[in-house]
Parts: sequence; structure tokens; C-alpha cells
Amino acid sequence: MRDYKNYHETDLNRKILYDGNLILERALDGFEAYDAILNDEKKTKILLLNKFNMSKEFKTIIGRPEDIKRGNLFKIDNDYWLVVTYPENNKIYKKADAQLCNGTFTVKMESTFDFLRDENGELKYDRFGNPIPIEIKGEEKEIPCVYENKYMTTNDNQQLPLPDGRIHVTLPYVKADNININKEFYMEGIKYKISDIDYSKKIGNVGIMTIIADRVVKENGDV
Repeated sequence: MRDYKNYHETDLNRKILYDGNLILERALDGFEAYDAILNDEKKTKILLLNKFNMSKEFKTIIGRPEDIKRGNLFKIDNDYWLVVTYPENNKIYKKADAQLCNGTFTVKMESTFDFLRDENGELKYDRFGNPIPIEIKGEEKEIPCVYENKYMTTNDNQQLPLPDGRIHVTLPYVKADNININKEFYMEGIKYKISDIDYSKKIGNVGIMTIIADRVVKENGDV
């Protein structure tokens, strides 16, 4: 075994990082690792471990630093796992808590604006010589989410009861036309109205958001 005690500190750090990355990659190729698809785009591998004294809907997720971010979605087999805590980082791997998604939320992406172009991509102009603006309607997409209607999960993984008729829907942070106060949506066939949105678990555009919504009740008491 080589002796590194006389090496400069930077070389020793490089040695530690090299060995650590080697151990991580071996673990990700091992029996306890899972093949996963990150955000429906990238194939990767992660470790998904049981959390002590927690339900099977919560796991500890370990992976390469660039893969583990709060708000990331990992598809394993037919299940989606949402990273819900800010990751611990030791420079070799990142570790965080992940929660099993039990529903989907229909997101209507925000409209964008561009200018009318011809078949060659060149701008088209009106009779006054101005580019012609056009609105590009945002598409709809289904985003896996964590849907809670009886209890809410706190930062320390404790569960608190929710008021009757109220739900929490946690999903990756996204800007969307239909995620605003007083907007209505359906979940499990029941209509809800958004009463609040918790953005406290995002930094910039990365993280998660929780929609707080109440069941819509008609004047005659029907829902």
C-alpha cells in the first residue's frame, strides 16, 4: 500500500476523492442499487434505503452529487420517488429523503411569446415593418406528486392531522398558469380550490412546492 503521508494536502484530497468515487460507483453497481430514470430524461443509478422507524413511503436516497437535488423525481420500475429534503453533501455523494408519489397533478405550463417566422426561420413583418408577435400556448403535462388528505408530513417526518376537506399536494417547483390562489382543480374526481401555496422549500427555481387546497362545496352542500 502506498504511503501518502508526505504528499501535499491537495494531492491527499485528490486521493480521498478518487477512492471515494470508486467506492460509490461500486456501490451503484451493487446488489442494493436501483436503475432509475431522473426527471423522465436521464438514466442513472441510485441507492434507495429504508429509513429507521418510518413507513415504506419514505426512503433515504443516495447518489451522485449532480443527481440528488430537492425536487428531483426518480422513476424506479413503475413508481416515482420525489426528493423532499435538502441533500447532505460530502463531496463524493449526496443523501436526502425521498417520498413515494401517490398521484399526479395536471400542470398547464405558462404561455410564452415569440415572433412569427417563415419556413426558413426568418422573421415575418407587418406592413409597418414590425415583427409579428404570437402567443405559444403552454402544454399540459401530468407531474407525479405526493397527495395527502388526512395528515401532513412535517420537516422532522412527523404527521399532523389536516382539517376535513383540505389536501396538500407536493410536487417539484414549476411555474404554471393553473397554480395560483383561487384556481380550481380535480384530485381523485373531487374539485378543490387552491387557498395557499408553500414555496419555502425551493431555492431559486429548484426544489418543491406544496399546494394547500380545500374541497369545493356547492350552496346545497354537495361537492
